[in-house]
This record gives sequence, structure tokens and C-alpha cells, in this order.
Amino acid sequence: MNPFKNKFFVFFVSGGRTGTKFFGDVLSNHITSSFSIHEPDVVHLKKGETPLLSGIKNFGLYWMIFGRLLGKTGIRNLSDLYLSGRYSLDDARDCLVKYRTRYYQKIDKELIIESYSGWYGLIPVIRETCANYKVVILIRDPRDWVRSNMDWGKMYGRRDWVSKFGFRRLSPFMIHDTVYQNDWRHFDQFQKLCWAWKTIYEILSDDSAEDSNIKIFKFEDLFCADQKTSYFKLLIEFIANFGDKQFDYNSEVNLENILNQKIHKNIAYDFPSWPEWSNQRARTLDQICGTLMEKFGYGNEKLWNDKLTALS
Repeated sequence: MNPFKNKFFVFFVSGGRTGTKFFGDVLSNHITSSFSIHEPDVVHLKKGETPLLSGIKNFGLYWMIFGRLLGKTGIRNLSDLYLSGRYSLDDARDCLVKYRTRYYQKIDKELIIESYSGWYGLIPVIRETCANYKVVILIRDPRDWVRSNMDWGKMYGRRDWVSKFGFRRLSPFMIHDTVYQNDWRHFDQFQKLCWAWKTIYEILSDDSAEDSNIKIFKFEDLFCADQKTSYFKLLIEFIANFGDKQFDYNSEVNLENILNQKIHKNIAYDFPSWPEWSNQRARTLDQICGTLMEKFGYGNEKLWNDKLTALS
């Protein structure tokens, strides 16, 4: 039996640093017959996160350990294998079914909600595999996203164990981006993060086009706006409605109390916010991210435009 055909799925996908952990932690409390989780196959060192033994029990020794060491298992690796062309759509689909069947069969809830940034390359695979799916793409202003990642240090930075252990990290060479291949070796962390934001959200927006089961939400609307409760209700209505099948939900959630919890707090706040950036740094981000920023309505502030047009 293929569990992808007999359950309902919601995937929260992003470039990371967008509050996906929040949704994995809380949504099953507000939607009936649902199970929600954040990064179910990622081992964290923090108390209460997925321990190694539980991961092996849920997914198996090969999928959790040996396959990862070979770069063949794990959702992030599978995204990269598919995006690089090393796996065809059929290859990725077959691998995903083998990888996740054991885990999904153990979940007795009808609706499975998973938040995991690593799904960024697998929307076509989700569409091919799941009979009933919704995808929520969470996007964040690249200026704040890059700043958060600079402080976090886990992507192209001082705490990037993916790269330090010799595993593949998203790059122009991986996805055959000839525009940036020559510049990549000279890019610093800031420039690499700008490229990563642009690339991940180009992939996600292209893969989501013309698909009513996919909706893009802004991080700022859900976590910062005065109307964030209204946006949250729109989100929960979207993921609970599968046409003929609708899941009951509690729309009267006290969002303010939940959002006061510090989720994935940065270990430092050393990197300045964009109003403090030099004009050159602002131009660097705009050169890489500007087109997509405009598409999603970012970068309209007078101060930002002044930085981009100021004389050197």
C-alpha cells in the first residue's frame, strides 16, 4: 500500500528562517484528525527534538544514517539530487515512497502536516506522488532572511556542518546556473545567501505556478503584520479544505500568546539590519535578488531606493 495515496498532506516549504517550526509544533492542536511535525527525519542536539534512535526507528538505519552519508537520503539531499538532474522525476518519486512509507504508515491521523525547508526542490515530486496535497510556501524579505542566516551561520557560514563534513550544499554548479558559476568562488557568505534566496524562491514560484493546491504566504504577514491573525485564519482555511474533504479546525487560536514563544532564536545578532547597510551592500543584494523582490512586493521603501541610487 502506498500511504501517499490514502492520506491528506500539507507541506510547509521555504528557504528556512521563516517560522516553519511554529507550524510543525502547533497546527495539530487546531485541526482535527491531523498530525503536524517539524523536520521529522532531522537529528537535532536540542532537548525535545528528533533523537537519533527515534529517527532510526521511524525511518530505518539505511535511510537515516548510511544513505545520508552517501548523499542519497534525507529530504534536502533528495531535493538536490532532483534539481541537479542526477535523479529523474521517477527516481525521486520512487525514492520518496520507499523513504517515507514506513514513517507515514505509523501515523494514525488522516491529515499529515510537515514543515521542512528541505522540500524546496520536490514540489513536482509531491504533485506526482500525493493524491491529496496542499503546499504552503513561506517567503521572507531577502534583506531580513539574509541577515537572519548571517547570524545563524548554518548556511555557507561558520556553523555549516553540511559543507564542513564534505556534503553538497546548493550552489550554481549543482543546478547548472551558468550565470553565477564563474562568480561563485569569489562570493562571500552574504553574496551566496543572496543567490540562495533568489534561487530557492525562483524554483518554488516556478513549480507552484497554475496549481491551486499551492499558496504563497509572506512571513511578514503571518508573524509581523497588524492583521496577522486574519492571515493565519486564511492559511488554516486553505490547508483544511480539500474540496470534498474538509477538516474541522479551531479558528479562534490565541495567536499572540503562541507567537511570543522564541522559536529558533538566533545565537547572535551581530549582523546589522538593512537600514544600517552600506549603499554597496544594498546594491549587491539588489543585483542578485532585485527582480524577485519586486515580484513579491519587497524593497519599496524610500530609504532602500535611496541606497540603490546614491552615488558611490
